[in-house]
Amino acid sequence: MKTAFLIGAGEGFSLGVVPKKEDFVVAVDGGLAWCESRGIVPHLTVGDFDSLSYVPKSGIVRRLPVEKDDTDMRVAATEALAEGCKLLHLFGGTGGRAD
Repeated sequence: MKTAFLIGAGEGFSLGVVPKKEDFVVAVDGGLAWCESRGIVPHLTVGDFDSLSYVPKSGIVRRLPVEKDDTDMRVAATEALAEGCKLLHLFGGTGGRAD
């Protein structure tokens, strides 16, 4: 079963496991900084980059408009499902905010 790790900008979490080579890792906006600080290279980075405060220049990046109906995490989940993932692990999903 193909597994996805969706890593957002929330704080105070750890993965508890290291993604395997065959797992699909998506950095969601500010979650890219968390990944970089731990040496994790995502397969895809998704977001409007309001949390990260810059648009990544390397890797596969899907830039979203600030004004949108879906959250960055929802778009990341949709991308993971499109990649054939059947199990999604969400980390830092609140982005550090309750809204």
